[in-house]
Amino acid sequence: MSFVSTPACALLAQLIEQTDESFANGLAGSGPQELSVTFALLGIDSLTVTRAHLAEACAAVSVSGPTCLSALPGQQQRVSAIEQCFTTGCDGPGLLFTDVYATLEGHRLADDRTAISYSASSKRVTGTISYDPNPLARWHYDASQASLLVAAVDFDQNVSASVKGDEIDLSYSGHGEGERDGMSLMYNASLVLPAISSAGRVTVFWSNGDDRPRQGRIEQEGKTVGRFADGSIATALDCAGS
Repeated sequence: MSFVSTPACALLAQLIEQTDESFANGLAGSGPQELSVTFALLGIDSLTVTRAHLAEACAAVSVSGPTCLSALPGQQQRVSAIEQCFTTGCDGPGLLFTDVYATLEGHRLADDRTAISYSASSKRVTGTISYDPNPLARWHYDASQASLLVAAVDFDQNVSASVKGDEIDLSYSGHGEGERDGMSLMYNASLVLPAISSAGRVTVFWSNGDDRPRQGRIEQEGKTVGRFADGSIATALDCAGS
């Protein structure tokens, strides 16, 4: 894909896929007293999904302390010295949220932000990934209506990659929203990467759901430069042929 370098293309495809899977898991597995939490890091192929349980349905504003993977039975850190944690809370009756983040050991509170770096071990990309500050996203869920769950998330991450001498600015912002009506899921998301390419800002739009399989497009400075659907996004964007 000529609008970005080969490693930038692979990391962009992974970012889209990780965000897409996080949304699907969150909508499918969350409810009035339960939140599905997906941990994902750029440059790491595997995802970890766990569940957070609330003692009772949300009635008033509240927040819990952090829970980290290293403290959960059967779970472990996927990257040395990097903790992956979440907090849960309520914004009001039927309104839940979870902060999902990666951080350094000794900085486990969600608001104790710090820079992190680690070695990428993806099958497509090897190098160093750096976030400054550490990645954190707050997922909002509205479970106030019977059989209907509404979800929304905003992203704002400052992240870079060093891959075989190629310095890539992967910083991005974005938004997603969706709903589960009964057992049917539907969501839309967008990401903006202002500095991934010297040719200009890259924007990604896509939708996915049970009744309408994934459809997405990538724009650079308002011009469509790529499309993707179900299946491997890296293959759809021809990342290996950049």
